[in-house]
Amino acid sequence: SSSSSSGGHSLLLCVHGCKSLTHESIELAEANAWAWLSLPCCLQAEHHLNPRTNLKVDDDMRFAMLCGAIAAKYNAGTVSSIDRRITGRGIVLTSLGRSAER
Repeated sequence: SSSSSSGGHSLLLCVHGCKSLTHESIELAEANAWAWLSLPCCLQAEHHLNPRTNLKVDDDMRFAMLCGAIAAKYNAGTVSSIDRRITGRGIVLTSLGRSAER
């Protein structure tokens, strides 16, 4: 872990973090009390849901549900979206990090 001793503010930005990279980046930010912003993509249901869960929804609904699971797991402060013309995977998750609590 690489903590910042300067007393400044840090932001970890993860754009289109595939598979486990979204989780790894958020966990790194959380471990260092950094703010984070994640724009997930390529999410694997088995990383978020009970293996016996059988999703019978379309891809957009599946993606939104998995982003919701990430937001809940990491206590995202904001869940928003960007224009679909920019990306089809436009759900944005953010947290101000623990440094904002100080």
